[in-house]
Amino acid sequence: MNPDKQVAAIQKGQESRLIRANMEDRIFQREEEIIKRLVAAYRGSTLTGDAAMCGISEIAGLRHLLDNLDVDIRRGIASQPKE
Repeated sequence: MNPDKQVAAIQKGQESRLIRANMEDRIFQREEEIIKRLVAAYRGSTLTGDAAMCGISEIAGLRHLLDNLDVDIRRGIASQPKE
């Protein structure tokens, strides 16, 4: 691997680790809020298909963000020189 690309991957991995640590709790809280909103709408018989799909899409987007950060973290770890 090109040394410049290696350094860039390591830096991106470290940045992603910090971002993930900072955002993880907020993302899980947001997911819980979405689920509670969907459950309340279901129990109140006001849940529509569009609202359900919207909530599910929101959660999927949040999970996708975490997954992308995890990929960058793993790439950074893999790019570190072996001792």
